[in-house]
Amino acid sequence: MKICKIKNIEIGKGMIKICVPIVDINENDIINTAKKISIKNIDIVEFRADYYENISDVEKTIELLKKIRKILKNKVLLFTLRTQNEGGKSNISESEYEKINTEIILSNCIDIIDVQCYISKTVADNIINIAHKKNIKVIGSNHDFEKTPNEYEIIEKMIYMQNMKVDIAKIAVMPQKIEDTLTLLSATYKMYSNYATIPIVTVSMDSFGVISRVCGELFGSCITFGAVDKISAKGQIELDELRYILNIINKTTTK
Repeated sequence: MKICKIKNIEIGKGMIKICVPIVDINENDIINTAKKISIKNIDIVEFRADYYENISDVEKTIELLKKIRKILKNKVLLFTLRTQNEGGKSNISESEYEKINTEIILSNCIDIIDVQCYISKTVADNIINIAHKKNIKVIGSNHDFEKTPNEYEIIEKMIYMQNMKVDIAKIAVMPQKIEDTLTLLSATYKMYSNYATIPIVTVSMDSFGVISRVCGELFGSCITFGAVDKISAKGQIELDELRYILNIINKTTTK
């Protein structure tokens, strides 16, 4: 399987990586959160741009990203603009989604970008191609906030994203019962073992899915999401607690 290397982080190799989101609304709070995060033991910082009140003003967003990047120093910066139909805050058109993401890529302010592969194949392809031309890595993503699809559909979606030439394929689902989390973990392992040519990320959300955030590494998931002060999805664990649990699991399962 191909490793996704960004700065000094090798995603898909070694211990599962921790990503923490910034989900504040205004610039002052965003900057303050970035400062808190900058001193933490975190691999990836996700700027959830759909929370930002001025996301439609791309110039302001770029200037803010420059400030965030300076504060975070060598930490990997992930840009995510999540639309409402995939659980985000932005109610924007496909053309707006493409425009904002493209301009952010061209600004060279980020290391990796999240692209919703099911928003439109044409839009997603365009963003992915531009990102790769600028040497920016891509997480292809799909989020289902209503249900957990069956194993076949989960695997099929990850293969679809993989075939779109993303660098990492991510799927997040909503469990209605504990068995749904088992479905997600089983699909993760089968994808990882039989089909994956790139790193994969899988998440089962809410309280039923918490276990997927701490044991995902055992099934093949390469990134998990923690929280500093605020969460971007139900079920996220506070960073220090998450790091503690992951260290124990890694120590006792690695020979």
